Amino acid sequence: MKFARLDPVVKVRGYKFPGLVVAAYQTLSGEDRYVVECTLPGAEGIQHIFNEDQLGLADITPIPVVTNVGSAGPDGWDQPIGAWEALKTFMGFGRT
Repeated sequence: MKFARLDPVVKVRGYKFPGLVVAAYQTLSGEDRYVVECTLPGAEGIQHIFNEDQLGLADITPIPVVTNVGSAGPDGWDQPIGAWEALKTFMGFGRT
């Protein structure tokens, strides 16, 4: 298998999905699969299953927290957005 448990990875084509490999297994036909748990702040804990060709080793530079810019709270700081909104924003779908 190309990746080991706890390797930092990212989906390399299309939307980005940064995370850690939390499980690796083979399908009944012998193909490698990886369960990746997202590490994006606000979306951490979301898991997806990928094949080897969809993943690459990730730069372990921390990903900045995504905030709802322009919606300042009572203390003047931007308020964090929810996990789904953060993931959509990171993947390039924008806010809806």
